Amino acid sequence: MTLLCADPESDRSHSQLTALGVEVQKVNWRRHVPTGRWGLIYEALRGPGSEQFRAVMPGVRAMAEALAIAQEQRRYDVAFIWGAELAPLLDVAQLPTAYYVTDANTTYLRRQVRAAPTLRHRLLYTLDAAHVRRWERTRYRRAAGLATTSQSEAEVLEGLTGRSFDIIPVALGDEWFAAADVPRERNLVTIIAGLDYAPNVDGIRWFVEESWPRIKSALPEARLRVVGRSPSAELRASLRGAGVELLADVPDARPHYWQATVAVIPLRVGSGVKNKLIHAFACGAPVVGTSVATEGTATVHRSHALMADDPSALADAVIETLRHPEEAALRAQSARRLAEPYRAEQAAEALELFWQRTRAGRAEPARGSGVDLAKDLDIRGGTGAPRERP
Repeated sequence: MTLLCADPESDRSHSQLTALGVEVQKVNWRRHVPTGRWGLIYEALRGPGSEQFRAVMPGVRAMAEALAIAQEQRRYDVAFIWGAELAPLLDVAQLPTAYYVTDANTTYLRRQVRAAPTLRHRLLYTLDAAHVRRWERTRYRRAAGLATTSQSEAEVLEGLTGRSFDIIPVALGDEWFAAADVPRERNLVTIIAGLDYAPNVDGIRWFVEESWPRIKSALPEARLRVVGRSPSAELRASLRGAGVELLADVPDARPHYWQATVAVIPLRVGSGVKNKLIHAFACGAPVVGTSVATEGTATVHRSHALMADDPSALADAVIETLRHPEEAALRAQSARRLAEPYRAEQAAEALELFWQRTRAGRAEPARGSGVDLAKDLDIRGGTGAPRERP
């Protein structure tokens, strides 16, 4: 197996992969930043895909070049491509392609439009949504095999592409199911999320501004803790001003799930199965979240978690959980069983079956989508195309 990647997470990860017989090839994952406001507007009109896709096009071009070289040097059985932004690689692969996308970006961008803070943002997100809909509708069909993380995501993507999708669950290591080694605290409300991801920041600010004052009024002893990586200086200042405890870049998130009286997932924007929800379930934390936070799973309101989309109702759900920890513990017990199918070995079995079915020719890629690979892979105007196929 050869792994083409931007960069292994650490030297330890690299050595572990090498020990498993995986050849790791680092790709120069360059990024692109539009030149000024007019450059942003021009690219929003031109496309392709969303702003996030356009930002990594230089990296995708480098990945395409690396894939073309790898295919010349060795014979492979299947190419596994992971990520919506890597769809242009489907035009480079000369062997059966097993393509995996974690969620429907069309759904994500439609929600961004609804939650846009200004008219300018709404217009830009609307343009991105139109580009992404075309991206998903025309490009994904070119893979031999398609997969995503949940049935709800598959239904959206199948409607766009006219192709069937396998389901490969998010994978959780056994460490997430380990017994807690710290006690659960009282009146501790915890949000655990990547703080460099815009939907998480949006949800946290919304919760702190709209829900938290209501909770504090009802339960003055309640405490709010935010745990996550890479918070901006602006977010740090706003949380500090609201009296919220911030723990940044912690080495292990699990103790914070174990300690929490309630883990809140206040997402308004997003799509796909949320890792933070499955992590909370596996760790046995009582959960309060929005419908966006719980989508793609079998979560049932009051059986596994309390769910609400209105900020007042979300606050009431947190208050109820804090006041009735025994009932919350029973919900968490039921929710922990929902996490079992996400164990890594089950995800690995589904993934290997997906590769085998793709190699066996389960479906033929649909050609002739009319996309311009060279244009997409060089957003800055150079040639940027991967080497031609032999």
